[in-house]
Formats: sequence, C-alpha cells, structure tokens
Amino acid sequence: MTVSELERATEPDAARIRARQEAFWETRFVDLMAVADEHARAETVAQLQELVDLANRLAATPTVQTNGGLVVEGDMTIRAEGGSMAGGVIHGGIHLANPPMAGQS
Repeated sequence: MTVSELERATEPDAARIRARQEAFWETRFVDLMAVADEHARAETVAQLQELVDLANRLAATPTVQTNGGLVVEGDMTIRAEGGSMAGGVIHGGIHLANPPMAGQS
C-alpha cells in the first residue's frame, strides 16, 4: 500500500485500509519486541520515538507544492560574487558577459 493508493481511496475504503495497515504494523512491532533483548528493545524504542518526533515535526510544517519552485524551511542565503550569477530557481539559460562600453553597441 502506497500513500498515493491511500489518497485515491474513497471513504470508507480509506478508513478500512488505514485500519488494516495499523494492525499489520502493530503486529510487526509486537513480534520484533518479543524476540529482542532488553538492549535491543531500548534502542528500538528510542529509534521509533525519533521517527514519531520527525513525523510530528513534518506534519506541523506547512509545505508548498510548486512546479519547478523552491521550498525552504528556515533561513536561506543566495549570493553572487565576482561577476557570477546566483538564483534559487532559474528557468531558461543564463548568459553572463561584460556590458558594452559607452558608444559601443
């Protein structure tokens, strides 16, 4: 089951699919913990907590979907130095040349 399949599903199919996936993963984690020693269980719990924390942070972060755009979380600096060119998103070609001198065309 992929996210796109779940997104295409209509209710109540989506609820049924989510419930089946939750049961599947719960069983896997219970089985994993049943065979793990104390150290492995503690490590697994810590890793799962990191995963939950990451999922919560990502869920709380607004996302923007663009076609060829740029999405930044936090600070971003774009600089051009020494006759160079910089840009977050560039569509098309770039041509850098010295400007013509006065009186030249």
